[in-house]
Amino acid sequence: MDFVLPPQVRFKDQPGEQWTMFFRDPSGNPIEVKGFADLESVFKG
Repeated sequence: MDFVLPPQVRFKDQPGEQWTMFFRDPSGNPIEVKGFADLESVFKG
């Protein structure tokens, strides 16, 4: 699989910390997959 954006952490040690990656589906559409370190902190600002 070729990544548009390889797996990486975003917002490290901050509310909303997440791992994310982008790749393309067979039709060429960009797909983002992400996982949050703490889902409860996603909407804290």
